[in-house]
Formats: sequence, structure tokens, C-alpha cells
Amino acid sequence: MDALPWVTPVYKRDLKIENYFGGYLQHPYISFYTGRGCKSRCTFCLWPQTVGGHRYRVRSVENVVEEMNGRRTLSRRLKEFFFDDDTLTDNLPRVEALAKEWASSESPGRATPRPMFPARRWQ
Repeated sequence: MDALPWVTPVYKRDLKIENYFGGYLQHPYISFYTGRGCKSRCTFCLWPQTVGGHRYRVRSVENVVEEMNGRRTLSRRLKEFFFDDDTLTDNLPRVEALAKEWASSESPGRATPRPMFPARRWQ
């Protein structure tokens, strides 16, 4: 998925992110995907059949953090990244690598990353 274009240039060109609010997110925020699909076959879930498919594919950690670091082109006031992936936490080693890479990147702490679902193991 690294070959796909980033969403941040589209946001910069077409949106004023300060005009969009999410009640549970810090303002202003941006929302984007780091992966698509789901390898699980949950009988109750229709997303793989209607949206992303069962083949799980992701952007590299480096690619995601590079886009996050480029956020200054959108707004210096950006406070949060919302990972809209349905299955971001399905691969915990990748989430841990993403968190570590972001923490050690050139500009951590100025905007908080938040997954759609918390990173925890389902029992």
C-alpha cells in the first residue's frame, strides 16, 4: 500500500480541517487509513465482504510515520491523528512498532495518534 498516494495533500488542497469536529477527538484532527482488509472470518461482521476484503494489507510503519511527520503542511495546530483502520490492532507487533517509530520521530508529542479500537488482546 506504500505505492498509494497519501491523503494529507488531498486534505490540504480540499479541506479546512479546522472546520471538522469529532466529539471524542481532539480538535483539529485528521483521519486516515494505514491498512485495509481483515484476515478474520467473524460471522457477525460484514466489513470484509462489503468494504476491504479478507486480504489484509498495510502501509509500512515508516510510510505512515513519514506522512504523520508531514502534517505541518496541513496545520501547525493539529492535535490528533485518528487511525480509521478497522483492524489496526489485529497485528500488535506492527502497532507497537508504529508507536515506537512515532515516539522516536522528528516531531512526536505535538499530535496524538488514536486507533479506532484500543490495542488490547481479546480473550
